Amino acid sequence: MRRIVVMACLPGLVGAMASAQPASEVLVLWGDREPPRGTVTGVDLQGVQVVTGDGVGTVLGWDVVREVVGERAGAFERIREEARAVWRASVRLEREDRVNAEPVLEELFESLAWTRGPTSSFVSRGLLTCRLARGARGAAVAPWLSALVSEGWSAGRASESGGDDLIDPGTGLAPGLAPVWLRGDAAHRMATASLDAAADTDSTGRTQLLATLYQESARFELSPGEGAERRAAIGDAIHAADREVLEEDGVSLVLEIVLARVGGEEQRVASRAALRDRLDGRLPGWKEAWVRAGLGRSLVREPDPETRRRGVIQLLHIPARLAPEAPGLASLALAESVITLRAIGSSGESELLRRELLERFPQSEGAGLDEIGAPGRTAPPVGGIALPHEDHAGAPPAKEGTPRT
Repeated sequence: MRRIVVMACLPGLVGAMASAQPASEVLVLWGDREPPRGTVTGVDLQGVQVVTGDGVGTVLGWDVVREVVGERAGAFERIREEARAVWRASVRLEREDRVNAEPVLEELFESLAWTRGPTSSFVSRGLLTCRLARGARGAAVAPWLSALVSEGWSAGRASESGGDDLIDPGTGLAPGLAPVWLRGDAAHRMATASLDAAADTDSTGRTQLLATLYQESARFELSPGEGAERRAAIGDAIHAADREVLEEDGVSLVLEIVLARVGGEEQRVASRAALRDRLDGRLPGWKEAWVRAGLGRSLVREPDPETRRRGVIQLLHIPARLAPEAPGLASLALAESVITLRAIGSSGESELLRRELLERFPQSEGAGLDEIGAPGRTAPPVGGIALPHEDHAGAPPAKEGTPRT
């Protein structure tokens, strides 16, 4: 995978050209390709810096550069092992050998995570690809956030490393990584993930806020009785973030989805209203699936059976219409619907949806939940979605309008 990143000419870069060497005399590229016209001004773990005659800088990643010779050879030798590992990972990803690419990327990620540059971007995106491909959503959040950091993502500015659908350029969100968790392995992995480094990666508080929202929403599913603690942690991260960050489309969408589920009663009602407003516009399929999941999972949290049934209706939009854009979320929506309908006494409907889940998404995260059960055996009884005692002990159902369908 060839990666050439265009950069603005940095102060002092022109002065460095005095000791620079022509790229054609310094670089050997993979595949016998010709080096770009220009001069090499630096070599480091992120790649080889080349400046063209008009002063525009590019960085050639180590999946492109095979050898560095001449005066720069010493700098290359010091990072040769890491450079070769990047190339090996790129070859394996190109042939879709993610099983063997992932351990190489994991080792590189230990030293390159949360740093700015094209090699950090390549490693983060590559690891995100591998983990999403095997359904390891809880382990995929760290490389997603690291990719945003490595590319200097900000609202309204194109990413340095686009060209795929892993990360939406308009929101910075990963369409395959919704902040939606059921009580399974993915939630456990997310709840215990080490995301402390995210706190120091940008001064705006965006990365830390997103990390907190994903982690605390997973912890809530595992221990719903600790809702107050989860909301306190989210509140601290909100207060630490810049106001402009809170107004970004991607951040606000994640906030609405998480607070519609984890928040207190007023927060849930307000977040549901904000999510419904989003349905008034034209949304890409993955984003509508996120909104429907946020609405549905909020409604099925309420104690009133009819409100919970309306939540199921919202959830079923995803497998019915949006599965091509959000297959993983479709399986989770079906699983949540099965559990909810069983809890409110609609066992016949629940069993029909359970069979659909196992037939359409047999290897999915939703089908693998203990509450669903394998084909040919009765699923274990459950008491429905656990409700935090501090929110629902004797509380009347929240007033809701008829949801859009």
